[in-house]
Amino acid sequence: MRLGYRAALSNIRQVCIVDYRRLLGGCASRMKSPVALPSLRMNLLIRRATIRCWIARAAIVAALTCGFLPVSVQAQTPITIPSGSLSAALKHYAARTDRQILFDPALVRGKRVASISVSTDELVGLQQILRGSGLEARLLDGGLILIFRPPSWHNRADTKTAPTAPIPQNIIVTALKRPSLVLETPGTVNVVTQEDIAFQNLTELRDLVKVSPSLSVIDSRNGEQRIAIRGIYGTGEATVGVYFGETPVSGPSGTTLDPSGTTPDIELVDMDRVELLSGPQGTLYGASSMGGTLRLLFKQPDMSGWSETVTSGASIAQHGDPGGKISAVLNATIIKDELAVRAVIYRSASSGFIDKPALDLTNVGSVKRRGERLILSWQPSESFALTATGFSHRLSLDDSLSWQMGAKRYQNYDSVRTPYSSRLRLGSLSVSEDIGKVRLFATVSYYKWNLLRQNDFTRVLAAQRESQAGCARLYGLDPGELCSAEAFQQYGDFVDSRLPGMLYQPMGVHSVNGEIRLQSAGDGASQWSLGAFFENRADRADSYTVRADAKSGTPVLPLDITGLRFIRTRLEQRALFGEYRFDLTDRWKFTAGLRGFFYRREAYGDVAVPNIITGTGDIAEGHFSTRASGTSLKFELSYEPHKNILLYLRASEGFRPGGVNITPGLSMDEQIYNSDKLWSYEAGTKLQMGQGSNIEASVYHVDWEDMIYFTGSPNSAFFYNANVGSVNINGLEARFNLLLAPLWSVQARLSYTDARLADSGALALGAQPGDRLPDITPFSYSFGSVWKTSLSPEISAVFQVNAKGISGTHSKFNHSFKFYEKLSSHVVFDASVSFDYRDWTIGMGIENVLNSIGATRVSSSVSSNVQLYGGEPRSYFMRITRSF
Repeated sequence: MRLGYRAALSNIRQVCIVDYRRLLGGCASRMKSPVALPSLRMNLLIRRATIRCWIARAAIVAALTCGFLPVSVQAQTPITIPSGSLSAALKHYAARTDRQILFDPALVRGKRVASISVSTDELVGLQQILRGSGLEARLLDGGLILIFRPPSWHNRADTKTAPTAPIPQNIIVTALKRPSLVLETPGTVNVVTQEDIAFQNLTELRDLVKVSPSLSVIDSRNGEQRIAIRGIYGTGEATVGVYFGETPVSGPSGTTLDPSGTTPDIELVDMDRVELLSGPQGTLYGASSMGGTLRLLFKQPDMSGWSETVTSGASIAQHGDPGGKISAVLNATIIKDELAVRAVIYRSASSGFIDKPALDLTNVGSVKRRGERLILSWQPSESFALTATGFSHRLSLDDSLSWQMGAKRYQNYDSVRTPYSSRLRLGSLSVSEDIGKVRLFATVSYYKWNLLRQNDFTRVLAAQRESQAGCARLYGLDPGELCSAEAFQQYGDFVDSRLPGMLYQPMGVHSVNGEIRLQSAGDGASQWSLGAFFENRADRADSYTVRADAKSGTPVLPLDITGLRFIRTRLEQRALFGEYRFDLTDRWKFTAGLRGFFYRREAYGDVAVPNIITGTGDIAEGHFSTRASGTSLKFELSYEPHKNILLYLRASEGFRPGGVNITPGLSMDEQIYNSDKLWSYEAGTKLQMGQGSNIEASVYHVDWEDMIYFTGSPNSAFFYNANVGSVNINGLEARFNLLLAPLWSVQARLSYTDARLADSGALALGAQPGDRLPDITPFSYSFGSVWKTSLSPEISAVFQVNAKGISGTHSKFNHSFKFYEKLSSHVVFDASVSFDYRDWTIGMGIENVLNSIGATRVSSSVSSNVQLYGGEPRSYFMRITRSF
C-alpha cells in the first residue's frame, strides 16, 4: 500500500541517515549508534550530508508521488530506556529508532537518566530523555539530530531560533518509588516543576493550591497550617504525608496531641519538582498518607561541571510594608563525573499588611524565612550512588496573620502580640546499588524541629470569670460547695489581675526514621518492591499561661506564670511492605500491594503550676499508652487500549494511628482515642493528544470509619481528639493541558469534593448525618494561560495569567454549633511576565489583580472573634536571576 505523508517523510529521513553514515565511512555495526564528533568537523560534515540528503529526498518524493514505492506502515510503541549514563541512553535510543544523533561527549559526561519509557514521535522522546540535563535536541535538515546546550532554556542568540513552545511535559516522577512517566502512571499525580514555581511566584506551601486545587491548606493556628487532599483531614496524626526527598516529616504534637496541625513549610528554592499524590498511599508511604502524599524533591548535584545562580526580588502588598528575597545556588564538581556538591542559601521577608489598633501597630504579619541546604552526591560507578543531604530552615512571624470579619479590612483586635518562630534541621543519607537484576535502596534520616507558639488567651481566661468551679479551686472548697458572694467577687478580681493573658509554648519534636527496599531492575513484564520502614519519634511541649503587658502586648518578663504544664509523647512505628505488578497482556496490567504495620504511642503530663482559672490541676497523673497493628491493602488494574490512552481502577486502604489525650477533666474513656481507617475507590483516565496536550480525569468514593476530629472540653478552655463517626466522600478531579498554538498553552484544574458525615458518634456534639465536613470547600479550580514569544534574536518573553477560585465553606458541622461561620466564594487573578536575555532573567507581576478578599478559612471560638485567614491584598513583585 502507499505510505501516508508523515510515514513517507519518516522513511525519507531514514534514507538521509543512511546516506550520512556512508559519508562518515561508518561500518554496518555502527549504523545505529549516535556519533560523537569534535565540534570543528561537525558543521562541515552536516553541510555535506544535507546536500546529498536533499537529492535523496527529491528522488523518493517523486517515486512516492508516482506510486512506484510501496511501503508498509508499522505502529510505533514506546521505547524503554534503561537507567544509566546519558551517553548510553542516547545510544540505546538511536539504536531503537535508527536515527543519527550527534553530540559532543563533553556535554553528556557525568549525566545520568533513570529507567523511563519514552515516545518514538519526532523529538518528543529525546526531550523526555534530556529533561533536567540542561541539553536540548534539534532536528537538522536531512533528518540529523544534534544534541546541544543552549545559552538559556528559552533564549538561543547563537542560533537565532524562537523560544520553545510551552508544551506540558510527560514528566518523570517517582510516585511509585521507581521512575515512571506521569501520564503512564495510574492514579492522580499532580506535578509542579521548577518552571511553574518561578513563573507563578510560588514561594511557600500554601502557594501550591494555585496549581493543585485538590490540595487544601487550612490555617490551624497563627503561622501554622494543616493540609488535606480530597477532603480527608482531621486532628491527630497527619492525613497527608509530607516528604523531603525520602524523609517523612511530622510536626510536634503540642498540648492537643495534634501533629497534623503543623506542616513543614520551607522556601521553594532550587526544587526539581513537587509531586502531589492524591488518594491513600498507605502501601508505599505508610500511616500518615491516608489522604495522599506531598513530596518536595530538591535538585541534585550535577557532576558535569560548575554553575552558579543568584536570584533577588522585591514585593509589596497594597497599603503594606515592602518585602524582599535573595537566594544563591552553587553546583560544584569535586571529581568530574564522580563527586559533586550543591549548596543553596536563601533569605526572604514577606510584605506585612495587618493592623492591630488595640496596640497601635500597623503592617504586622511579615513572615521571614532563612535557610541553607547542602547535598553531596558520590557515584563511583554506574551501579552505585550515595547521596547525603542536610538543611536548616528557620521561620519567624512578627505578629498575627488573621484579621476580623466585619471590621475594617485587615484589622486584628487581639489584645496581645502573637509572634511565632520555628527551626527545622534535617540530615539524611541514601545509598542505591544495582546488584544484578535487583536494585537495593536504603535511607536513614534524623530531624529536629523546635518552635515557639504565642497565642492570645485573654478571652478564655475572662470567660471563666463567672465559673463557680474556678472559685472553688481558688479557695479549696469541697466538690459541690459554692463560693460566698464575697469570695466570688474576690475570685473575679483575681481573674482580672491575670489579664491580658497569653499562652507561651516552646515545643519540639525529633525523629529517627529509615527505610530499606529491594526492587526489580529494568522494565520487564513484572515489577516488584519489598521494603521495611521504622520511625522513633519523641515530642515535648511546655505550656505556660502567663500575664502580658496591656500596653505592649508582650509577655511580662520574667514570666508571670498563671499555670504551667509539661507534656511528653513517644511514637514508635514499624512496617513491612511490598507491591507486585505484572502484565496480564500487552495492554492489561495488575498491581497488588500490602503493608503490615505496628505502632505504639505513649504519653504523660505533669502540672508544675496548676492553673486555678482553667483547672489544669485536674489532669490525671501517670503514663498512658495505646498500640495497634494491622494491614493496608491496594489493588489496581490498568488498561491501555491505545499507546496514548490509559484507563485504571484502584482500590486502596488508608490508616492513621490513634493516641492519648492529656487534657483536664476527661473520663478514662475520653483519654484514649482509636485509630481511623478508610477505603478509597477510584476510576480514572489519562489521554495524550499529541504535540504535548493531555487530559486527565478521575472519580472517587471514600468510606472513612472512626474519623479523628477535635472537640472542646466542658469549660471550652481546651481541645482534645475523639472518634466522631464515619464519613463518606465522593468527588472528581480533572486536569487539562492544551496547546492552542505553537507558543500558547492553557492549563485548567478542577476538583469537586463532597465530604459528609455518614453517622454521628456520641462525641460529635450535635453533628448530624449528612453534615459537610468543616473547612472543606466543595469546588476549587484554577486556570492558567502561558504565551511565549521572541522580542528580538536575543530576548524572549513569557506572559502568564492565572486564576484560582473556591466555592466557599463553613467553620462547623452545622448551624447548631455555637461558633458556626460561613466563608464566601471568591476568585483571585494573577498576572506576570518574564524576560530572558542571555544569562539574565527578569520577572515581574501582580498577584490578586482585582484585590479580592481571597480568604481561605473562617474561624471563631471562645478565644477569638470571627477571624479570616489567608488571602493577601493586591501585591506586586519583581525578580531578577543571573546564571553563571
